[in-house]
Amino acid sequence: MPDTCRVCGMKQKAMAVCIKCGKPILFGCPRCSTFSDTQVHVDCLYQLSIMHE
Repeated sequence: MPDTCRVCGMKQKAMAVCIKCGKPILFGCPRCSTFSDTQVHVDCLYQLSIMHE
């Protein structure tokens, strides 16, 4: 995952975190409002789906 924006080169900031583990899953550029791909934590999603059954 790049830590700088592909458009302007500015350092990206965490825009969303995983509700299970709290690690960043989405980064974005505050200058040009571009976002990275969302990183999915498969283990966290699996644990959440079990909790809601």
